[in-house]
Amino acid sequence: MLRYKNVLDRFSAELKGISVSSFLLDSNFADQRQWLKSFVANLPEGATTTTNFWSLHELAKHLQIPNELTDLPGSINNVRADELIAGALAYIFEIDEFQHSPAAVKTLYPNLKRDDDGLIVNIESGHRFTKDGLLTQTHFVPYDDWLSSKPTPKSLSFGFVETLLGRMSQKDVNYFGLRLEDDIVMDKRFHLELETRVHAWGPTNLNDSKLLDPYFPVNPSGTVTTHIRTDDTAFLRLMFFGLSRVEIMWSRRENLKTIQIEELMEPDSYKFEDCDEIPIMYLHSIWNCEKRRFVHLDGAVKGYARPVYDKRLEVPMNKFSLRANSYRKLFRIDASLQVNEWADLITKFFYLNELIVEYFSAILSDQVVTLTES
Repeated sequence: MLRYKNVLDRFSAELKGISVSSFLLDSNFADQRQWLKSFVANLPEGATTTTNFWSLHELAKHLQIPNELTDLPGSINNVRADELIAGALAYIFEIDEFQHSPAAVKTLYPNLKRDDDGLIVNIESGHRFTKDGLLTQTHFVPYDDWLSSKPTPKSLSFGFVETLLGRMSQKDVNYFGLRLEDDIVMDKRFHLELETRVHAWGPTNLNDSKLLDPYFPVNPSGTVTTHIRTDDTAFLRLMFFGLSRVEIMWSRRENLKTIQIEELMEPDSYKFEDCDEIPIMYLHSIWNCEKRRFVHLDGAVKGYARPVYDKRLEVPMNKFSLRANSYRKLFRIDASLQVNEWADLITKFFYLNELIVEYFSAILSDQVVTLTES
């Protein structure tokens, strides 16, 4: 939301000296409340938010305001409106327990160790990664939105972060890092221990025969499999938020095999109506044939400017010569990952993407089913 800082600053100046309680309770501010509601309704889905864990209801509880008086979002279409409203209120009225400022985390915690990709690594004693962010002795810092929820109506990480953290403390982990939301710090008291329970299904009992095949992939420099939905009904488009296809590229060099995955979206999806860049989930991993294990896994968000993305959709990954306009790494783990363990992390990272589940159920079994290969 900080990209709209100038607008919120003007709103804050207009309400200088007014408390958030007065703003929500006083009928004199009905027009401003309506303006704020309209402002939030028109924010693009990808706008940086205050995360799922600082909700308007928590703010209302803290200020002892009846919940029904804070129901600003109403019936607008933005499914994250309650979060955005809460963030806007916290920023406009400078609520002490919630800090909104560029590089707020670096200012409060200058000694947090970061790698070259901006991931937090080797956290100090007294700090711990939870399934939704970094918890210190006094503050809570949420993960990057794409780690905790993705900018879609998906809630929490659906087990991905929890599974990743379960691997963090094991002895064979040589590297581990996660990305935080650098502009938001909240008082530790307002960290909510939320839990998501779901029924998940995916590849099981995978074998590594395909990975050990010295002639896989056929093209050492990169063989791409394109997995695309054949019946793209309105229901599926709504459910999967404009998912177009998944591209998986395998390459090999000596005893290492590399896999890269991009989750490609339809550029006309409602998610990207006001976006100059199309954000795409990307994953990279390395298989060591001698160890018979995956030894590296990292995930990121690539941003393609619309003209570049149009070209990207025209060709497979191994024939695309342009670079993404932006790249933000979300996590990295270097460890000895068995195939099933690795596949579990992959399917959780690309949660609600049935194409990923279908692909891994096939490529690592006796029956390989793909639509196109180049």
